[in-house]
Amino acid sequence: MNGLKMKNKICIIGLGYVGLPLATSLANYHQVIGVDISKKRVEDLKRGYDQNKEISKKKILNKNLKFYENKDLKDNKFDIFIITVPTPVNQIKKPNLSSLIDACKLISKFFKKRNLLIVESTVSPGTTENICKKIISNYSKIKYKDIQICFSPERINPGDKKNTLNKINKVISGNSRVAIKKAYTIYKKIVKKVYIADNIKSAEISKIFENAQRDVNISLMNELLKICELYNIDYNEVIRICSTKWNFSYFKPGLVGGHCVPVDPYYLLEDLKKKKFKSHIIKNSRDYNEKFVKFIAEKIMAFTRKIKNKKILFCGISFKNNVLDTRNSKYFELYKILKKKNNITLYEKNINNLQSYNIYIFGSYNLKTNNLINKIKKMKNKKIVISLFNDLNLKNINNLKYLRI
Repeated sequence: MNGLKMKNKICIIGLGYVGLPLATSLANYHQVIGVDISKKRVEDLKRGYDQNKEISKKKILNKNLKFYENKDLKDNKFDIFIITVPTPVNQIKKPNLSSLIDACKLISKFFKKRNLLIVESTVSPGTTENICKKIISNYSKIKYKDIQICFSPERINPGDKKNTLNKINKVISGNSRVAIKKAYTIYKKIVKKVYIADNIKSAEISKIFENAQRDVNISLMNELLKICELYNIDYNEVIRICSTKWNFSYFKPGLVGGHCVPVDPYYLLEDLKKKKFKSHIIKNSRDYNEKFVKFIAEKIMAFTRKIKNKKILFCGISFKNNVLDTRNSKYFELYKILKKKNNITLYEKNINNLQSYNIYIFGSYNLKTNNLINKIKKMKNKKIVISLFNDLNLKNINNLKYLRI
């Protein structure tokens, strides 16, 4: 991209799974300032290191990309601001917008009438205009009607090397034709296709619908798995049979963790209370998936109950396959549940005396998984292997008792 004229100066607030790939992609066409509240995160990125191992050093050290802590941000005459901060829930599953509100307050110090604000953080319908836009107006002293604002739901999938930012469809919405045109111009070069939604509220709720649907589908498969248990039937075999029908939709059961699927539905559920609407399917599915980890723990303990002197090795506690993040991980929660009543250790590459363990549990799949599987194949002692929602292909191994859930 050398010699390409930088058309905009863009400030991105939040440099996690969403903000960093967005920043590195936009830096190929624009001057980008990436801002994060974490001092360590900023220091790491300045030397080209991504702790999530999602973005390469070469992309991070793009000369058109600079990193700052929130407190060090100065007025660089920005054209566009993009918010990609997390919008989690608190301990009682209520939406926590504190990071979003703080980001809006920070932006308002530098926001000018000609600027555009794009919100990518997941929010309930109406938040972009009723909260973000109002904060910018109140703190910047720019009239509410003069603020250009867009909402574009993020679709980053951590650990997915196939559906990366440049290969997905990007939804945008805005409060004016000018705002939409500006957003379309910057996104069109870094994604597969840009889809323009009719209004901001539709775009906001679309993100929640996407993850609510996934949550509901997984909860159904989790219940079908439980039903197969009651009949002592192999769930995986039943699904293979069902999949021979042309209109059967294939979904997998699983432990639902992370920062999107188990979080986003709560934003809608909380907002629906204002509408005096009681959700049944979304609410029940969320509750079902939240408690499903206890069923898996009970199943593991039942399967291993007769084993004397149990010594368990647990591999994979990140919230999903091929990521390092253990925050909001149901696999990590499962490990902690099992640890209360068992002698259990987390697997590390340099761990000694692997053969001293007699039970091996595989949670989320990662780079360590194959390493441990290859070592297990060489072991001659009797062993039990439990695989959680992954086919480890451990057939024809001597002295092996294998449970695949």
